[in-house]
Amino acid sequence: MRPEETTYAACLTPPGAGGIAVVQVIGRRAGEILAPHLKTAKPLDLNTLPEHRLRLCRVVDGEETIDDAVVAARRDALGRLVVDLSVHGGRRVVQRVLMLLKQAGARIVEARELPAVQYEGQSVLAREGAEALLKAKTRPVAAWLARTIEQLPADIERLLADLAAGRIAEVRETLARQCRRGEAARYLLDGVRVVLIGRPNTGKSTLANRLSGRNLAIVSDRPGTTRDWIEHPGAIAGVPFTFVDTAGLRPPTDPIEQEAIRRTHTQIAPADIVLRVIDASTSPADEDIQAIQTPRPDPQSRHLFVWNKADLPCHPEHTRLLETIPERAVLVSALTGQGFDILRERVLALMSLEAWETAQAAPFTDRQLAACRAALSALTVAIPDPQTADHYLKSVIQVPPGQEDS
Repeated sequence: MRPEETTYAACLTPPGAGGIAVVQVIGRRAGEILAPHLKTAKPLDLNTLPEHRLRLCRVVDGEETIDDAVVAARRDALGRLVVDLSVHGGRRVVQRVLMLLKQAGARIVEARELPAVQYEGQSVLAREGAEALLKAKTRPVAAWLARTIEQLPADIERLLADLAAGRIAEVRETLARQCRRGEAARYLLDGVRVVLIGRPNTGKSTLANRLSGRNLAIVSDRPGTTRDWIEHPGAIAGVPFTFVDTAGLRPPTDPIEQEAIRRTHTQIAPADIVLRVIDASTSPADEDIQAIQTPRPDPQSRHLFVWNKADLPCHPEHTRLLETIPERAVLVSALTGQGFDILRERVLALMSLEAWETAQAAPFTDRQLAACRAALSALTVAIPDPQTADHYLKSVIQVPPGQEDS
């Protein structure tokens, strides 16, 4: 078969790196090869599927379902069909899908061997969107990105039209909202890092296990079970999270404990959220009382106090402490799951990610967000500069000629 007639398939994502894996199929016969193996509630023609429109399918081998998949299709500059299958990221699922494609006539290659997909004629936003889709850690994030890639250009065009009509106040207000959404949106791709700290035996490991939905940490009633920090990947409402379980904070009794506590402190600085876990069933520790009573220097500080073991009788003093900081306190039971719906809501609210799946499109790269901020800045000075704002807004969609490699 001539090279131009070959259909190639490869897994674009590192094996086992995330919750989803992206298998890309490129070739003029891609639709023909895939059609018998994609089952949908409504008829699906990959050759006519609008670019970046997602469809939910089942990947099947005869009567056997291999996995559910989110499917997107487009054409490259040579007219070849490019299909992205987002499946679960387990190695066995990916292997089954690639084996099925091979049996159907595709040539399986490494991702670096795939024919280069040409982007001439496409906007820089579309290119960035295609790259971001490959990095999406959850399916809801991939679906949000697909909608954003389609909606954001139209939103920018409306802003440009309002700017040309002299509606500067309206543009300024809308841009401010776009920037706020963009600041929150970066966590959809990068994920949110949550560090759990507290005294030994407060239930941090059980809490981390329940938040992540995985029993990665060994739990025990014996203090000091966790001697180093452990990462737990997970998701809340489709947002990727990493929950970091750390060694208990207490005066060290040996060099190993001293090093474990030092490592705990190194995890706090880069955290997006810090959860201080407190045992609600025992008398309050002096360091916990001090932490509760110490005013936060930054009112936007993303710290929550999590009183654990709500399945046991609550110590009266903890009841009083809870009432002093209701906006920063959550009562839960990591053992039974009590209070976890509220905890998840609080965590999402701290990152301004409430109802993010239904939110409007937002800048999703640092470049796009910087351009929106620059446009907003040009309109918030004493004498607004619509021309400069126009320039930066257009650059969100398309890099000006001569600056493609800058």
